[in-house]
Amino acid sequence: MNKKFFFVVVLALVIITTGLLIWNIWPFQEQLPHTSNISNNAPSNTQDHVFCPQDAKLCPDGSYVSRTGPNCDFAQCPTGSSASSTTATVWGKCEIPIDLSYGGNEAKEFDCPSWMQNIYWDRTYKKYNDTTIKFYFYNSLDKKIQRAYLSQKTGTIAFIVEELTSQDEWTHRGFNQLKFIYPDHQVKLLYKKDVDIYYEILGDLKFSPDGKYISIFVEGYDVEYTMVLDISSSKDILEGKNIICYLDDILWSSDSSLLAVRSFTLGYSGDGINGIFLSAYNKPEQLTQIFSLNNEDTIDNYEVYNLSFSAGDNNTLIFVVGRYGWEGTIDIKAKYEYNIRTKELKKID
Repeated sequence: MNKKFFFVVVLALVIITTGLLIWNIWPFQEQLPHTSNISNNAPSNTQDHVFCPQDAKLCPDGSYVSRTGPNCDFAQCPTGSSASSTTATVWGKCEIPIDLSYGGNEAKEFDCPSWMQNIYWDRTYKKYNDTTIKFYFYNSLDKKIQRAYLSQKTGTIAFIVEELTSQDEWTHRGFNQLKFIYPDHQVKLLYKKDVDIYYEILGDLKFSPDGKYISIFVEGYDVEYTMVLDISSSKDILEGKNIICYLDDILWSSDSSLLAVRSFTLGYSGDGINGIFLSAYNKPEQLTQIFSLNNEDTIDNYEVYNLSFSAGDNNTLIFVVGRYGWEGTIDIKAKYEYNIRTKELKKID
């Protein structure tokens, strides 16, 4: 009897204890997530935090976007041609140390974005230092060393972006771009050329004295030419005029009111006019031919050299007709002066 009583008591205690445990645990059990629908292929908690590559994409307007989202896709580029890159860029002051011709040096200071790093001056470009300073820098976003040019007058920076791949010596794919960084920190695309077969190289460039125009030499597979771009409109003011010239053949008056261009003829194609073009006052796009070589001089390899505006004023254009001699000097045949106001051309001794 006592054994039966003891067994009943123990059984009752077990039942009561089990009931109390179920009563206290059940509310928490309802709060736990159901796992019956979770696949064995589901990502673990270690994949909730995605670490994307720290590279950036260059947009057509000059700004940059980074990778984002679970798939590390690039963010969309801003729409419109006037978008600024200032939202993701810190601006500061940069300096270019420049050697002076009479000894010593000076530092040219200008505003620059934080991705423009390790700046160094190209000392071989001294002949254009009065209007343009050439330098190189490391673009930390493109991860490349790039070429740049600074306008002495306005502080505008032009830099060249080259994205070209080559299959052989002649076949290239990609594009060339000329971008501008303005003093108000706007970054804009001024010129782009898609390269789909033969190579095209954007050579050196120089600003006009007032910084409103930029001349750039282009070397291609079977052609060489120079563009003079209006920075405000991207228009090439030499386009359609059959003018063939090099960068040194572009001459601005000191106040940028006049543009003179020495043009020549390409021997292998016959393109170009052998002569001189001069613009109207303050209208560089209105170029008129003021001098041309006759056929006899052209056949005898004579060309126009030493084009310059007279010292102290911009009313007279001076040049010579000659050809290179055996020792690399110019054998002068004639020297000319052109009075810009009266449009009178005369030969001088």
